[in-house]
Amino acid sequence: MVQSRETPASAVKWFGLTIDCADDPAAEEALRRFYLEALDGELVRGVSVRARGLLLIFQRVKGYQAPTWPTSDTPKQMHFEWMVDDLAQARARLEDLGASLTSHQDMDDPTFCVMLDPAGHPFCLIADDATHPDYRPPAT
Repeated sequence: MVQSRETPASAVKWFGLTIDCADDPAAEEALRRFYLEALDGELVRGVSVRARGLLLIFQRVKGYQAPTWPTSDTPKQMHFEWMVDDLAQARARLEDLGASLTSHQDMDDPTFCVMLDPAGHPFCLIADDATHPDYRPPAT
């Protein structure tokens, strides 16, 4: 059971997550559209995406280099872990939206796959959230 406690005036509050991409309006728009559709979000002020309590902000960066996961030549800056009901259907839908499957997959775990968003950021799809060892259902 989660104990409620008074929030101090200095408490940090979630505002958003900024995701880098190439310094190109088309690359920024592709990334925005990907997350808008993938997370069934809403467009905020025409530039950000709000979905499931998260605000995603997209930032063009001169000289942007996509992560080279699984190597660390260009390290990943962040990645999402997404639970899905049907791994194959989610993967197909996300590929239609511009994601791609990475060449490196854990062939021993059919409930898990790693994909790249349109800017090359890795993210993971995990099937059947109840079986994932780190999953904890929300407190009721």
